[in-house]
Amino acid sequence: MNNIVSICSIFNKKRVRGTLLFPIYIISVISTYGQDLEKLLKKDKFKISGGINANQAFYMQRGGQDRRTPYNYFLSGRLAISYGQLSIPLSFSYSNQKVSYAQPFNILGFSPKYKWITTHVGFRSMTFSPYTLNGHTFLGGGIEVEPIKGWKSAVMYGRLMKAVAPNGNNRPAYERYGYGFKTEYTVAGGSIGFSLFSAKDNPLSIKDTNNPLLKPQESLSLGLSFSKKMKHWNFKFEGARTAYTRNINSAINSDSKNIVNAAFWTPRYTSTGYFNAFKVGVNYQFRGFTLGANFERIDPGYKTLGAFFFNEDLQSISGQFATAFFKNKLSLSASLGKQRNNLDKTKTSTMDRWVSAIQLSFVPTPKWNASLSFSSFQSFTNVRPPNTPLNSTIVQPSDTLSFLSVSRSGQGNISYIIKNNESANTNIMFSGSIQSAAQLSQMNNNYNPTFYNGFLSYNHGLPKQKMQSGLGLNANFSGERENQSIFIGPNLNASKSLFNEIWRLQANTSWSAVWLAGNRVSSIINLTWGNTFQIVKKHNLSCNFTYLNMKNPTSNQVDKSLIRAIDELNISLGYGYVF
Repeated sequence: MNNIVSICSIFNKKRVRGTLLFPIYIISVISTYGQDLEKLLKKDKFKISGGINANQAFYMQRGGQDRRTPYNYFLSGRLAISYGQLSIPLSFSYSNQKVSYAQPFNILGFSPKYKWITTHVGFRSMTFSPYTLNGHTFLGGGIEVEPIKGWKSAVMYGRLMKAVAPNGNNRPAYERYGYGFKTEYTVAGGSIGFSLFSAKDNPLSIKDTNNPLLKPQESLSLGLSFSKKMKHWNFKFEGARTAYTRNINSAINSDSKNIVNAAFWTPRYTSTGYFNAFKVGVNYQFRGFTLGANFERIDPGYKTLGAFFFNEDLQSISGQFATAFFKNKLSLSASLGKQRNNLDKTKTSTMDRWVSAIQLSFVPTPKWNASLSFSSFQSFTNVRPPNTPLNSTIVQPSDTLSFLSVSRSGQGNISYIIKNNESANTNIMFSGSIQSAAQLSQMNNNYNPTFYNGFLSYNHGLPKQKMQSGLGLNANFSGERENQSIFIGPNLNASKSLFNEIWRLQANTSWSAVWLAGNRVSSIINLTWGNTFQIVKKHNLSCNFTYLNMKNPTSNQVDKSLIRAIDELNISLGYGYVF
């Protein structure tokens, strides 16, 4: 905070003092997003906006069990008070089920900005690198500056986690503080950056903990980023090395003499480990063709306390290809990648994953549009007996377990615009998809379902008459053998505005039939009718009806006690006011 005050003192104190007092008072009441103080210095108007909504819902059914209460009412409202770029949002809701009052941003935070200086006060989050500080929320202060074009720097300090004493179902945690720094220089041909982040738990922040899994931790991460563009080539690198201590109560390790680790000034404990993480990518573009490759490796045990979640023990390599033909009317892209874990060969199981995808799109004319895509995910897991030497020749193939999982999916879409002008717009579209999954092991072949789905729609609109209608057909086929199911049915929808858009009508209806293992199970009818009325400016009323009917099974081979006929009716009435 001393740094923030010293920087602000450079500017005209008389001009800034009065501007800062108002936001500082506001932060004591409610949260705000980042604000631009330069805009606040201008004469902006004080504004209040919001709205209120009141709704009632009635529910009736016959033939089954109630899925909701027969009558519900809701009252909700929102209020936004703003001055220039400063905003205070509030909301509330009241019903026969619960009462709540909400400040949508109930974590206090303030990020004023003046020209090339941005400060962060309160609960904020910052990102330096995916391997050092990556979006972790902290309570404290930070500052970002860009004094000259291309040069950016940032610094932060604050509490990352508050102490939570072991009590009942609470998950205990030590109080954790951290600090960080980042600087980056960018020019037309590339950039280079460096980041540092350190965090440490306070072992005295909680007492009497007997949890063997809870130990005070510490981490110090150094990151480096680099990018370079050269004609058709583009190179990127992001990497970091961390010193991670699992338990700062462990003994000091006085035997560590690694020159590389000398850059880490944190104490070296017996539970301290040094780990690397990096990602490198290269792209080549030439005459409509793009080729790319990426490689990422994260050591087993790599951890930074500046991220809520972090992958470790991972290595992945991928390649991408994209091009276009016939004046960009036909485009093609494809990717292929492989991931694996157990990089140090110490785990009892190893998993390899293959991921591939291909996409094709074709737009021959402005009226036609077609696309086709295919993706595949395959994973192979090998599990060996525990406590077995890695290079042991005693283990027989029958003593290990191999498991293969394959998932494939394909999608296709085609649409045609029949008419598109001021008097009418009409189009027709078809989409379909196929998904399959297979799970195989040495023991047996498991359930391998396949899912097919198709949808055909016709839409017609009359803009001058404020009318829109559509007709569709949906079909779904899934499963196999006794689990095979078929779902098919049409649907119809229409909307119309009347009396200069004062009254808007919407209607939807659908019918569907369901077959299970070749037997007709049931049919479902769904009807929806909606009305919206604008009685006067900023005031509106709504009235909606929804009816659902499910028939009894028509086949004697279906257990009718499991599927019962039911009728449901939902009615809702609402009022809304916006100011």
